[in-house]
Order: sequence, then structure tokens, then C-alpha cells
Amino acid sequence: MLPKRIWHDMTTRDFAEGDTGRWIAVLPVAAIEQHGPHLPVATDTAIAEGMVRRSIELLPDDLPVTFLPVQAVGKSNEHISSPGTLTSTWETTTRLWLDIGDSVHRAGVEKLIVVNSHGGNVPMIDIVARELRVRHDMLVVATAWSRFGVPAGTSVPEEALYGIHGGDVETSIM
Repeated sequence: MLPKRIWHDMTTRDFAEGDTGRWIAVLPVAAIEQHGPHLPVATDTAIAEGMVRRSIELLPDDLPVTFLPVQAVGKSNEHISSPGTLTSTWETTTRLWLDIGDSVHRAGVEKLIVVNSHGGNVPMIDIVARELRVRHDMLVVATAWSRFGVPAGTSVPEEALYGIHGGDVETSIM
């Protein structure tokens, strides 16, 4: 049995009767932080949610993929001087994502993709992926929406000098 596309829409029976060893769980991780004066603090989370929605539309029906809830609060202490930013410590963030990975493993799922939409999460994702591989011999892959770069001509050259945070690319995505 294939999983439902959204993890929390499944019942315990779905897990018990499913071929969970073939399933792939996707953990989207994001942030709630400032993105300049014109974008909402939920920009990274909205990008992650949009990736989930679009992925579900495009995935082949027979691909056994299920999406875990978007983790909206990540490590954003570099933005704490900006009102509206929510952050957790690296220890809390790492522990939470490890706990989620442990839970995925207990459900019988041995493949996890962590998809990131916030640069500040990268160090914790690397630790979590490695630790879950060691603990459970899981296949854990980490990637990000920006993994393949920004298509040529989608932003002004100056944006590359200062990063994309709250710039043309994120504004266009929103």
C-alpha cells in the first residue's frame, strides 16, 4: 500500500498495512524571520509549503512519498534584532529533528529527505542526517530549494553580491 501524501492524514492502520520499508518521508524545514520591510516573516515557511504542494502535484502516483509537517521554526538567531523573528537554539532544533527522524524510523520508514528553505538550518541538517544514518542505518538525504542555483536572468547582478535574502528571487517566489 502506498502512503498518503501527507503523513498526518494517515491512520495507524495505514502504517501497519503499508509497505513502509519502501516509503520515502520528506521533512521540510524552514524559518520564521525577517525578510526586509516588504515580505512576511513566514517567507521561508511559505516557500517550503509551496514546494510541498507543487511536489505533490508533480509526483508520479506510484511513487511512495509522504510529506511530514513543515517545521516552521528553525535556527534564526542571526535575525533576532528584527521583530517577528522566531528562533530556537541549535540544540533544540537538532534534538527536535532527530526526534522526528527517530519517529519516522519507528514507523518503519527507512528513507528520509530533509528539504531546507532557510540557510541558517544547514549545520543542524547535516548533523541530523549523519546521526540518523548512524543510529538507524537510514538513507537520509539533505537538499534545499536553492540547491541548483538561481536561473540566469532572474535577478539583477547586484543581488549576487548581497545574497538573495528578501531580494528579487524570494520576492518573486512569494
